[in-house]
Amino acid sequence: MSKDDLSAEDAAARLAVPAHEVIETRPAPAKDGHLATTHDGVVYHLGEAVSYYANYPPDTFYPVYVPAPSSKAEERAEEDTRGAVEAPEPDAEPVPEGAAGKVLAWVNRDQARAARALAEERKRPEGEQRAGLVEQLSKLASP
Repeated sequence: MSKDDLSAEDAAARLAVPAHEVIETRPAPAKDGHLATTHDGVVYHLGEAVSYYANYPPDTFYPVYVPAPSSKAEERAEEDTRGAVEAPEPDAEPVPEGAAGKVLAWVNRDQARAARALAEERKRPEGEQRAGLVEQLSKLASP
């Protein structure tokens, strides 16, 4: 383990959770801390403070980390040193059709999926849009 790595045990201690709940740690893209993914799919930013990074509950009072935008030159320099920029693959799975519960189960509090599902629901003819689903997806899609 290099000095840039953070162990699952250290991440768990910072998050105040058992070590078995941390499934992955990695350096943050902006090189200002580390990211830790827990068993429930939530990603935390562990920098000077602990904050949510991705896939967090929409109604949280906990701080949410927003990385500073990086320039294209920085991305190219990082790509040259590592070989390739590690970007998460976009979710290629289509939004499921059917009952609102099925759509919400697929979204599973994922902000990006909620935004995609909301866009699909709004494409439906006006009389066929499900107001309750639109309301729930709107809450999940907004930070």
